[in-house]
Amino acid sequence: MQKQSDSPALTVEAASGLAIFVIRIFSLPATVLLHKGYGSRFVGLSGVLAFIPFFALVLFFPHANPAPLMCLLGLYIGRVVVGRITHFYRFCRGRLPKIHRQSPGHPLIARFLPDWNEDRVLWLEPAGVLLLGLAVVWLTRPLGWYLILAGISMAAWMGLCKLYLMNSVGAMNDAAIEQQMQAERFRELQGR
Repeated sequence: MQKQSDSPALTVEAASGLAIFVIRIFSLPATVLLHKGYGSRFVGLSGVLAFIPFFALVLFFPHANPAPLMCLLGLYIGRVVVGRITHFYRFCRGRLPKIHRQSPGHPLIARFLPDWNEDRVLWLEPAGVLLLGLAVVWLTRPLGWYLILAGISMAAWMGLCKLYLMNSVGAMNDAAIEQQMQAERFRELQGR
């Protein structure tokens, strides 16, 4: 007889993993469309799974016109295909990438806001997508709801990325402090 685990940690891990998965597949197409020069591994498997919300919303709104949402899907597929061809071409030419392979690239809107830092522009994108979704939802429900969910997911993804970065910086700071303490201890031992 198998013993079931009553540990809530497994449930929390599974729930947070599912939440991150949903956030990623909803935010990825909008990010790909709003950025240029993303890394070669930015899209990955979640790029294929990002098709799920498109078709789920078409099924969720069976009497609504799915054409605008499918046009957005076509734009997304086109950007991904062009990006993959560009990365493959650079690889064949022997050029090393200038950005991290999992980088989302640079926001296209940043060229219109030269005085803004990239952080502020990245927080402006989800708000713009959300507002566009709220404006469009009355014309075409599938596209409007997709944009609303994509805007919320983009904001959540930005928050998760910032949290990860803060934790990474904190871990590096802790490691530096530990190394400094060990170096001082080593000097003390050598001084004896």
